[in-house]
Amino acid sequence: MGRASRTRRDEPQAERLAMDLELDAIGEQITRRPSSAGKTQVLIVARSKRERERLSASLRTRAWSVEAVQGIRAASERLSWASVDLLIVEAQRAGDAAQALVRDAARLEDAPAVVVVSHKPSVDLAVGAMRDGADDFIDGTLAGEGLIERLESAIARGEARRERDGERDRLRKMCAKLNDIRREMFDQIGTMCDDLVTAYGELSEQIDVLDVLHEFQSLVRRELDVEALLRTVLEYLLAKGGPTNAAIFLPDSYGDFSLGAYVNYDCPRDTGEAMLDHLADVMPDAFCDETRIALMRSDAELEAMLGDDAHWLSGQGVLVMSCMAGDECLAVVTLFRDRRNPFEAKFLSTLEVIRDAFGEQLQRVIRIHHRHQPEGEMGYGDGMDEGEFDEPGDFGLAA
Repeated sequence: MGRASRTRRDEPQAERLAMDLELDAIGEQITRRPSSAGKTQVLIVARSKRERERLSASLRTRAWSVEAVQGIRAASERLSWASVDLLIVEAQRAGDAAQALVRDAARLEDAPAVVVVSHKPSVDLAVGAMRDGADDFIDGTLAGEGLIERLESAIARGEARRERDGERDRLRKMCAKLNDIRREMFDQIGTMCDDLVTAYGELSEQIDVLDVLHEFQSLVRRELDVEALLRTVLEYLLAKGGPTNAAIFLPDSYGDFSLGAYVNYDCPRDTGEAMLDHLADVMPDAFCDETRIALMRSDAELEAMLGDDAHWLSGQGVLVMSCMAGDECLAVVTLFRDRRNPFEAKFLSTLEVIRDAFGEQLQRVIRIHHRHQPEGEMGYGDGMDEGEFDEPGDFGLAA
């Protein structure tokens, strides 16, 4: 199959990523002329007319488009503007111009499969050809089906290599685009680092995201009741973000939010209960419809979001995320601690990954809970009693 077909197949993926990637793909099509009628394009380079005719005759059993040239310069010019799937080069000795052509062909952006043929084979010539990028080295006496099989194998290897190279380039472009999107997002919430990672680093980060999601899902999927699930989530957040105060607010069947679970890290005991009462009334209403994780690092930002109730969290750095299942908010998670110990950007990335998984598992637990409820009783928040605000570092469960 010609390489023009691969370019067209990649274009829809580029279009879904961004318009500029689509334009890049179009530019690549313009740079090289596509193969005619989808045939495998073969270019033979041999000094002797007899060898060119021999090789061309051997390939007539296949529906390939074959062109034979004598000079290295003519072959180089042909490769610079036309699409070639297989390049067959006759070489007589190591270090000659034919091997230079092999090197140049192997370095092309859309490199063809390259086969070196020699009637005077030697170890030096074979090793040099493979080092220069040839896919195969064939004795010039080979003919018939044996020759065709070797050439078809080389074409298949070249096709696989081009697909790998194309996929790698596509991923690099996607990583660069994702990096731009990530920078814009973190600029809006004030936590983007100034230094941008390389494309390879961005791809590694995406792999880390998948690892975090798998780790979190393996923990929460085992929990089938609310108390166990909330405790597991709080333990995970403390492990990833370090010591912090935390509260999870859950809605009841009437749409009101109440405290489901909390961790007291450094809040005074005598003001803890009052603080939680106010946060239960304020935080869910302010953030239950928020589609992004909110980070407030100053009293001014707190006042903008919470108004007069911001004084309860004065001096604290505050993270708030709503956990959704479809269009319904099933939990509002609030994390806060002294802003002299700020939350790291990596922790925010972790929250972005796990928030949907938490919402999905919470929805699953609610469905299980409803199946065991007597008829007429609904909501996992019905009849909850608020837990006491325990000693620093302790967990509290209101479920």
